[in-house]
Order: sequence, then C-alpha cells, then structure tokens
Amino acid sequence: MIVLTKSKFPALFYYFEFLIVILIFDFTIMTVQTPVLEKKMMDHVSSRSAEGAATVALGRPASNVMERLFESAPDNFPLPKVGDIVEGRVIKKSARNLYIDLSRLGTGIVYGREFIEAQDMIKGLKPGDTVFTKITDFNNENNFIELSLMAAQSQKTWDILKGLQRNAEIISTKILDANRGGLILEVQGVQGFLPVSQLNAEHYPRVEGGDKNKILGELQKFIGQSFSVRILDLDPKENKLIVSEKAAVKEELKKAISSYKIGDTVDGEISGIVDWGVFIKWPAPSSENLEGLVHISELDWQLIENPADFVKVGDKIKAQIIDIILDRISLSIKRLKPDPWKLASTYFEKDAVYEGAVTKFNPFGAFVELPCREGNPIQGLCHISEFGSDEIMKSAIELGKKYKFKLLSFEPNERRMSLSLIKKENKAYKIKDPSDNCLRGSIYFATVAAFSNQRRYSSSGSVAGFSPTNG
Repeated sequence: MIVLTKSKFPALFYYFEFLIVILIFDFTIMTVQTPVLEKKMMDHVSSRSAEGAATVALGRPASNVMERLFESAPDNFPLPKVGDIVEGRVIKKSARNLYIDLSRLGTGIVYGREFIEAQDMIKGLKPGDTVFTKITDFNNENNFIELSLMAAQSQKTWDILKGLQRNAEIISTKILDANRGGLILEVQGVQGFLPVSQLNAEHYPRVEGGDKNKILGELQKFIGQSFSVRILDLDPKENKLIVSEKAAVKEELKKAISSYKIGDTVDGEISGIVDWGVFIKWPAPSSENLEGLVHISELDWQLIENPADFVKVGDKIKAQIIDIILDRISLSIKRLKPDPWKLASTYFEKDAVYEGAVTKFNPFGAFVELPCREGNPIQGLCHISEFGSDEIMKSAIELGKKYKFKLLSFEPNERRMSLSLIKKENKAYKIKDPSDNCLRGSIYFATVAAFSNQRRYSSSGSVAGFSPTNG
C-alpha cells in the first residue's frame, strides 16, 4: 500500500489544494451571480430589436428561467397560472406560429388551432405590437409558454361587459336581426338578445289576436335601427347576453311618472289593441310620451269580448289612472262613466220578472243582458243548474233572443245578479219594465181612471195602477 505524504510529494499536494480553492470560488460566483446575470440578459432581450430578440428568446428554455427567477425573488414576481391574461410584445410571426415576448416570464407561442382561429387578428399584427394573451399551458415540448389570442380577447370583452352591467351604463347598439321572441344585436362583439318584454312602450309590437307572424313582421321593422339598452344578465360560459331597452329609459320614465298620481285623468289616444286590453299614450310634461294599459275588464261596465270591437287605434279618449307600479301605469275608461250597477239598485227588485237578451253561454250558464233606465245595460247569470245540463240550456234558449227572467238575487256592490228562466207555460208573471220612472216609496199625483169591485184604478202619464178599497 502506497501512502502519499506532503513531505514526500509537496508539489502534488499544492496542486490539489489549488484545484479545490478554484472549484469553491467558481461555485460561489455561480450561486451569487446567476440570478443577476439572468435578469440582465432578460432586460437585454426585451430592449433588442424584434429579430435579435427572437434569436435569443427562441433558444432559451422558458420554464427553467422562470423557475430560477421565482426562486430568487418569489415576492416580486408572483407565479402566473393557466387561464391568466398576460401582456406581451410580438417578436416574430410566420405562416404557422406567432412568437410573443412575455418579458421576465419567457417566450410565448400561438400556434395550431389557436393560430388558425386568430388569423384575422394576427394579420394585423407586426413585430413590436403589444397584445393581451391567455396562458393555456406552461413548458410545452419546445419549452414555450402556449398562448391564446382569441380566449384573451373573449375574456377581456366579458370583463368589459361585466363592468357595463355593474355600472348600469346605457349602451347604443344596432339591431341585426329579429325572431318571434325579440331582437338580436351585438355589444362589444358579443351577440345579445333583447326580449319583446324588455322593449320600450314605443317599440312594443301591439298585434290584434297576438298573431306571432304579425309580431315578427313588426319586430323586423327595427332591423338596422339603433337602440339604447342596458345589460340585464350575462353568462360567459353559456355565451349569454340579455339586454333591456325598457331599463335604459327607466330613470327618465320614473321622473315623468312621478308627476302623476292615482285618480288623475289623462287625455290620450289608443296606441295599440291586444286581446287583454288596449294601450293609451299621452304627452307628458317631462317626456315625449307616456303609455298605460287599460285592461279588458276596465274598458266598460258591460262585458267586452273583443277590445277591437270597442275602440280603434287612433281614437281620442279619456282615461283615469287607477294604479302605478314602478314604470307601469294602469288605466280605466269605465270609471269615468256612471256605474250602472249602483243606479240599477234603485229600481231592480228581487222576485220581479224582467225581459232580457241572452248574450253568452259559458260552463256556468247563460249571461243575460237587462236594459237599465240610463241606457247602460247590466248582465246577470242564469245558472246552468236552472236547466240541468249544457245541452238542455242551449235547446231552451238561443243567443240574441229575449226571454222572461225572474230576479233571484241582486248584489250591486258585488256586481252580481242571479236569474231564473220563466217557462213558457207559466203566464201568470207580469214583466216589470226597469225603464219605468216610478220608484217604490215615491209620491206621484194621479187621476182616477176607473172603478172595480175591489180597486180604484188611476193613471199618471202612461202608467196605470190601483189602490185597494179598504172602506
């Protein structure tokens, strides 16, 4: 066994000591200076021309540099993650790839399907242009950060739309198309939908009978026009954007409506007719026009089957405001007329017989119209139980014909009257004329017209009556 000692081989020992010192020094320099050198290199890459930067950046493994950078200064450079939007500068573009300098992060690449989908955007880019991209993957097989231009553009757009919704901003947009449910438009490059229910009163399609094809025809008239809207709802995952024209004018509408109160009368004209009522518009002090709905039940005291038979578009008319809820005004035409039920309570009597015309059949029986003194008829119901079945009822009476009916009950406050049909064989009942001016309890002057064994007959005008001869 050979033993090496310093006394026997001094030169060899000095050589090894020198080598060890050199190795320790190199290790120390590498440990201390590498992060600084890499930072300088990155700053140098960022400041070079596009072609020069491409040469340096494309040859450097992005992920290794990133790891060293974040290990050396984790607090100053938080590690981005997949899905983050990052800003970069175009280094170079080819027929299939787009290279982007992401500064301290490394070099990114847009390629494959992402490149094809973003071709229209890429055509307009040149080296040096700043772009926003979305990270889709780190450290691909070529050590580049994979990026998407389209995803970044989409996310930035949805962020803008969320801001518009959050701030309730009014957006001007052009109508692109229409379907039976509403209008199609575009906001910030995203297709949106304006439902019919969210149209302003001025643009709401009022079609008699609710014909869907006619509604579509009315909506198609707006294609190409600009509308002011607000964003109601959005969902980037479902690519859903719902807007409202009604909400865009809400503040102005509230101000105009605030000058009215329940009970006020307005002078307007019929602006639309639908199955359930009519719309009336009128000029307002602080707005071009206000509009309210008269429900079919508020058109007249008598039963209205079809509003179009009662009024026409363009008719001048008065109406009373009966309710205001947010931006909706409810109107009534009939409340400006005398209530025939209250007037009828002075001369309709229970168990009396009246002549009336059958106006309508329904599962509950037959509606019968009885004339009133003021010319405003009222309707009562002859219940189906009076006949036994629908078939018997329709064979006993006919629509439009007049029959004798006995008044079973009369409730003017409830606007309800029950009738019973007088059968033909029963001729003992005398029809009471509700247009008679004689009221129970009233005093009249009369002339004796004739005598009988039991009664004295008198007359006043064309009305004859009698009084018993009690001595």
